[in-house]
Amino acid sequence: MICRADLCVVVRAAGLFLLWATALMPQEALYRRPSEVIASQTLDNIAAALEQEEPDYSEIARIIHREINNYTTQFIEEKRIQDERRVAERPNLDKNTLRLITLLKEKKYGKIEFAGHSPYLRQLYEWLGRCYEEIGDPYLALSAYSEALRYTALERQKQPDGTAEERLAIYQSMAASFAHPERIPEERDAARRDAAERVGRLLPDYVQARRRTDLALKAIDVARADQVRGGNLSVAGAENNYGQEKSRLDALEGELERIRKNEYRQFQEERAKSDGYLAFRMATVVKKLEITSKEFARIFNRSSFYRGTGDELGEERTALRNFVGYAIFLEFAHKLDPDNINYVALLAEEYRSSQNRERAIEFSEKFLTMARGTAEQENVAAGAYRLAGLYTEVRNYIKAEEHYKEFLNLSQDETRKAQAELTLARIAFEYTGRMDLARDLFERSLRRKETQDESAMDFRLRSDSRATRYQIHGELASIFRRELRTPREKEELEKARQIYYAIEAETREYLKEEEDLKKQIFTIKKDLLGREDPDLQKDYYRLLRIDLPAVQEKVRYLRVRQSSLGLPALLERLALLARRDRDFPTALDLYQEIITRGNGEEATRARSNIEQVNLTLKDGRIREAVLPSRFER
Repeated sequence: MICRADLCVVVRAAGLFLLWATALMPQEALYRRPSEVIASQTLDNIAAALEQEEPDYSEIARIIHREINNYTTQFIEEKRIQDERRVAERPNLDKNTLRLITLLKEKKYGKIEFAGHSPYLRQLYEWLGRCYEEIGDPYLALSAYSEALRYTALERQKQPDGTAEERLAIYQSMAASFAHPERIPEERDAARRDAAERVGRLLPDYVQARRRTDLALKAIDVARADQVRGGNLSVAGAENNYGQEKSRLDALEGELERIRKNEYRQFQEERAKSDGYLAFRMATVVKKLEITSKEFARIFNRSSFYRGTGDELGEERTALRNFVGYAIFLEFAHKLDPDNINYVALLAEEYRSSQNRERAIEFSEKFLTMARGTAEQENVAAGAYRLAGLYTEVRNYIKAEEHYKEFLNLSQDETRKAQAELTLARIAFEYTGRMDLARDLFERSLRRKETQDESAMDFRLRSDSRATRYQIHGELASIFRRELRTPREKEELEKARQIYYAIEAETREYLKEEEDLKKQIFTIKKDLLGREDPDLQKDYYRLLRIDLPAVQEKVRYLRVRQSSLGLPALLERLALLARRDRDFPTALDLYQEIITRGNGEEATRARSNIEQVNLTLKDGRIREAVLPSRFER
């Protein structure tokens, strides 16, 4: 018989054997990692399918969902966070979209929304968002993109070559992202994967070496203090030990630095570009949603949409502008990838179109600074042109003049250069007082316009070109007036006057054409009385509905253009110069023309001046001309 004591020994031995056997058996992990569930070949197949000429986005989305579900179904579905419970309040937005919008509004880029380092899942969700975007479901696309961002760390560790503490923080950041154990199996680049594994091995040794080096350094002071007290500790031995520990530390740090400046820096740059592009895709989706919302507002709130608010006119109310969400996500993309000049340019243009001039100037200055660091002069020219326009709007004309000059020196776009020259000339003439610069630019603009064939232009372009030349001649006359160059002033005024007469002659031609068309319409109408002629009826309606309105539109346009030029003021100036030259007959003719062309006030002054000139011709006394209050003397 087996005694009770022997039975206890047997039971204990069996228990120890089972415990030993259990310890030797491989333990299954709590959950399988993405690299264990998703095959790299599957990712390659999806990428190849997306690169086809006509991808089947619905089928690709189904495959992506299958791969994601293979990973996510291993978790308990009942676990929910507080944001998910609020989804019912906003049924059109996914829970992750709500998290990301909250994150952006509060400007907090922390780990609270971070789902873990998984390049596989991030890539799958990015592709899923692209599929939904192509299918035409912006809400699901935005949800997939926001989920993709949860698989990348939003915080960025700066990389200064500074103190040892700063370098240690960088190495710890490398270990937390680049060398994270869950990310390494999903790294597709072999050299980078090897570098990440080396960081995982080197960093603990580096931390221990720093501690041993600090202790060795303190041991030197301890040995010196011990020698002062008559002890036996060797200072030379402590210094030798410190030198050895320091050399080990330097070797480890050199190895980490090589990885930081090569593989890790490349990893950071690629991650910044991919994350920035992902946020940019989200910005484009949000802009589409905002456009749809504004178009609905335009339909359902038509009167208030076009009227404006309060006493402020609805300036360009028909343009779709001020996309708040688009700007938020663009700024997010810029924060993730601050070296991308395209995001800065888009932000500058968005803030400019939404009339946020302060932010527009800020990003335009940033764009210009970044563009100057590249070899593309057209980018610099475009940035200078945008900044010049913004500074003109905020009435900082000195800065505007500076950037217009930079644009003119760099740009190859002749059309925009012509516009910039004319704008810069007017800024120099009206605001900065640079009359030499204004005169040179005005004369250059005139030479460019005089080489154009106006007869080949549309009537609108032709009248606009003539009106611009008229204004330039008037401004040149004002410059010569200030320089006391009266002959040149008279020459410019006469040129402007002849341009006005050319526009007037063209108006008379169209008026004659209008009268001829009315006569033809009346003749055809008389011929159609009492009979039906389909061809004649067709001619009648063509003349009445097409040809006549077209000519009347030309007449109206040219008359409005004529009235905007202000010929009576120019004639008044010529008359004053004629009186100064004692050319009284010419002055009388000019005053008579003012009476026929001017308004009531101008005609009244002209009659008063005619009386004065007639009195001067009788008694020989020179009398002062009657002039308007703001007349440039």
